[in-house]
Amino acid sequence: MACTGPGAIVLSLAERAGRRVRIWFVTKAELHKLVDELPETAVEGAGVLLRGIIKGPVDPDQAWFWTPEWQSGEREADAEIAEGAGAVFHSTDEFIAHLESVPPAESD
Repeated sequence: MACTGPGAIVLSLAERAGRRVRIWFVTKAELHKLVDELPETAVEGAGVLLRGIIKGPVDPDQAWFWTPEWQSGEREADAEIAEGAGAVFHSTDEFIAHLESVPPAESD
């Protein structure tokens, strides 16, 4: 999508370490369509990112969260939760009791 007219929003994804920089040009209308296509699990993260663009850069101490590797793990965790995998602990004591009941893993 290319748009250079008035009202266009420039979205750029810059990767560090000398990788290529890709720039997409999207109108506000196109951006709204993209937002409508977001899966529910991505809405909160997209909101944080857009607020960061509007109010200023995302806090550098939180930038790790937006790396492709971390986002991949977030999607994996969301899928596991959607499948009912995992456990919920309602207190720290309950969590620690569970940890103490799990046999130690064998080291290589």
